[in-house]
Amino acid sequence: MKSSDIIIEGKFPKFVRLRNEWCEEPEEPEELIASLNQQEINADILTFRQLLPATEPKYNYYYILDPLAVIPVSTYDDWFTKQVKSNVRSNIRKSVNRGVESRVEEFDEDMINGIVELVNDTPIRQDRKYTYFGYNYEKIKETFAPGSYYCEYIGVYYENKLIGFTKLLFAGQCSHNFGMISKVEHRDKAPQYALISKSIERTALRKTPFLLYGQWVEGGLGQFKKHIGCQLIEVPKYYIPLTAKGNLVIKLNLHLGFRNLLPRKISNLLKSLRKKIRQVS
Repeated sequence: MKSSDIIIEGKFPKFVRLRNEWCEEPEEPEELIASLNQQEINADILTFRQLLPATEPKYNYYYILDPLAVIPVSTYDDWFTKQVKSNVRSNIRKSVNRGVESRVEEFDEDMINGIVELVNDTPIRQDRKYTYFGYNYEKIKETFAPGSYYCEYIGVYYENKLIGFTKLLFAGQCSHNFGMISKVEHRDKAPQYALISKSIERTALRKTPFLLYGQWVEGGLGQFKKHIGCQLIEVPKYYIPLTAKGNLVIKLNLHLGFRNLLPRKISNLLKSLRKKIRQVS
């Protein structure tokens, strides 16, 4: 495996993961581990998750169950009439009635410039610092480039101006939304629902059985995921120590981060407090 296929991140411990971790898993983990050791990379733990639809552990390594938000997809009509809440149907109709148009577009200069404007709309999204805020044309072009998997670029337009965007990537049995974003000033036109609607339409058209919508979470975002038809599916996520430090971290249960050691009530309290502080500032 080439160094360009992996990412090393973190300080203590340092993790190595596949660059396309949402789309692929190592065919032969032992070969990957041997390759990483030969390269003498500066990392303590290798991590990867198992891909859908396989939910039973395939490998004899330490793992946790990673909660994913997954929309089973058969047809668009089934999703629209049977899987979503009534408010989702209302918002999709609202977006159409207010003149919003969703379409698949080329990843060209106009699209990239439109995405630059979208990501720099506000520095805070979902009560967190937005990852792509401050990205310029070249950075957006690099970040959302097609890569080795088939993908489609969905744009949501109002009066021919881009007000929403997502990159829909297809890999194996899943489609994946990357970078779903919309203009804050056009929230009244429900662009996020238009993006989801078009994503389901395209997923069904390609007869792909699952749309993976990130991880299963609580709070407002969690409610949104439930309303659009997401189900909780847990898949094994493996943590394999590469060094003595990595082995110790896993034994002490520190590989998930200090925040995950906190009881859920305290974690939710801290999130609420952080939100209030940001609202004041």
